[in-house]
Amino acid sequence: MNIVSVPNWIRRFYRQAIWKIPTPEKVVYLTFDDGPTPMITESVMDLLDEYNAKATFFCIGSQVEKHERLFQNIQDRGHRVGNHTFNHISGWSSTPKDYLDDVERASQVISSGLFRPPYGRITKKQFNQIKKRYTVVFWDIIPGDFIQGITSKKLLKNTLKYLKSGSVIVFHDSIKCGDVLLETLPVLLEELKQRGYRLEVIPFEY
Repeated sequence: MNIVSVPNWIRRFYRQAIWKIPTPEKVVYLTFDDGPTPMITESVMDLLDEYNAKATFFCIGSQVEKHERLFQNIQDRGHRVGNHTFNHISGWSSTPKDYLDDVERASQVISSGLFRPPYGRITKKQFNQIKKRYTVVFWDIIPGDFIQGITSKKLLKNTLKYLKSGSVIVFHDSIKCGDVLLETLPVLLEELKQRGYRLEVIPFEY
C-alpha cells in the first residue's frame, strides 16, 4: 500500500471540510484517532508534554464511556477532542440515519464542534448533514501506522515526505498501532522541533 498525501481532486469533493490549514507560520497539526486508550494515550500525552506540543484527539464514544477520566485528562492537559462516532462505523456501509444516530450518541459523551469520519468514509449526504453542526476534519498526511508490519523508520519517512506548514497528520492511539506509534513519535517530535515547527490543536474555524 502506498501512503500518499491526499490528492487535491479528493479534497475538492468535500470543500467545506478541513484537509490542510493554510498558514504562513511553521505550524503543523498532529491528530490521533480511535482512543482514548489506557497507557497508549497517556504515553502519547507525556511525549507531547516534553515538547510543549498540543494535539487533537478524535475519540470513539464507546471508548470515552469506558475511560472517562482519561478523556477528561486529555482536555485538562490542553489538548482538543473531537467526535469520531460512538462505534467507529463506516459511513459507506451505514444508512444516513444510522450514521447520524451514531454520531449523535457519541455527542452525548463528547462535547466538541469537531468531527472526523472513521476511515475517512462518509457519503455526501451524510457529510451535508454533519457539516451543519460540526467542522469536519480529514487530513493531508496519513502515514499508515495501521498497516501491519510497518516499521518506525518507514512511518517517519511517510510523515516527513509530504510535511508542509499547515499539514494535518493522522495517527492512531489504539492498541493495534500503539507500539510503532510510541517508537516513532519521539523521533518525529524532535525532528519537527529541529525544523522549527510548532504543534497546535485544530481550530474550530479557520
